[in-house]
Amino acid sequence: MPILETAEGVVIGQSLAIANFMGRKGDMFGSGDADFAKSQMCFAEGEDIYALLLGAGLQRWQSAEARGAKAADQAELFAELLPAHVAYLEALCSAGGGFTSTGATCGELYLVGMLLQVTLAAPAGGAILDAHPKLKAWFTTTMARPAVKSVLEGKSAIGKMDVYFVTDKEFATIKAAA
Repeated sequence: MPILETAEGVVIGQSLAIANFMGRKGDMFGSGDADFAKSQMCFAEGEDIYALLLGAGLQRWQSAEARGAKAADQAELFAELLPAHVAYLEALCSAGGGFTSTGATCGELYLVGMLLQVTLAAPAGGAILDAHPKLKAWFTTTMARPAVKSVLEGKSAIGKMDVYFVTDKEFATIKAAA
């Protein structure tokens, strides 16, 4: 379980609680009640996607046997479940870029992290977003933000972050290197 200990000595556990805490500290809930609600919606959708990825057994620490036992779940995930979620997100995404007036609330940043995991774990990679131009444009723009790039390049205070979900090919590479 992720843990954040604040400067005030408060210990916060769980990803969503930490992200909401940081969002509040950074004034990243948007410009009103509607943005706040949409930011929370993005958190919820991110958690839905995370649960689907977990259910398919794509975690980098899963054994080859456990991954193999989930082959049918993985096929369903990439053929049906994730495409449906991505299509829902496309319908909700504005043409101007994002789900809120800023396009960069803490919920949206959480969601982009989960979509990054999807693009890394999907057999088709980032092509899973290709049929969804508004979502792909928002994702690409968000990934290009200097603060996001800093985190992904390991140059933020967090340090280097590894991917959590991987394709079978990447899994084999990781295991061979171990």
